[in-house]
Amino acid sequence: MSTHGDPPKCKSIDIDMICSHLQQYNENINSLSLSRYLEAYRELNRFLEIFGKVFYFVTKDIESKINILQSYIDDESTGAKYTTVQSMIEYEREENLLTNQDRQSGARTLLRLHRALEFISLFTGEIARLNENEATGPAARRSYQKTLANYHPWYIRKAASAAMCALPSKIDMAVRALGQPKEECDPEVITQKMLRLSELSEISFQITEKLYEDNKLLDLP
Repeated sequence: MSTHGDPPKCKSIDIDMICSHLQQYNENINSLSLSRYLEAYRELNRFLEIFGKVFYFVTKDIESKINILQSYIDDESTGAKYTTVQSMIEYEREENLLTNQDRQSGARTLLRLHRALEFISLFTGEIARLNENEATGPAARRSYQKTLANYHPWYIRKAASAAMCALPSKIDMAVRALGQPKEECDPEVITQKMLRLSELSEISFQITEKLYEDNKLLDLP
């Protein structure tokens, strides 16, 4: 996993929009909007992409799973079954689709995104607690080891941990994410945005975790 070269240039990340989607997802606990979740995740994935090739193994997987779930939402014949996470689980259980080998289960696909959200929540929370010139690499490694590392083979874990040494400082991360010159980046604003994103991501994770736990789906193969 190469980490050489500058990270790709990208438009600024709309952290407020991510938070808005997550908040609306969290407010409707009995009718969790799959579309809201995916809209938040599209922008979250762009946030990870600003770190360049370091998170390539995560961002490509997230992109693939977003596309799968969006295709189910857009399907003319069964799209209504994918309006909420609850209706998706109910439909796939009734149709014996949860472990069907011929079609990727939407519930299984969402479970993989769900696991990555825990990493994002921990990582952004760790970033919030850093001084502006501290490197984000150690925070990323700690967050990764507590979350996604549990689901990755050893060679990915080893490569990911090594690559994270090249991650930028908190202030440089903010420059890339917010699309502002370094002198215009307010450290306190960065901290508050990361804290809010972390808190809302954690709530989304816990809500979804409980739903999967109640339906005994946390170990979907």
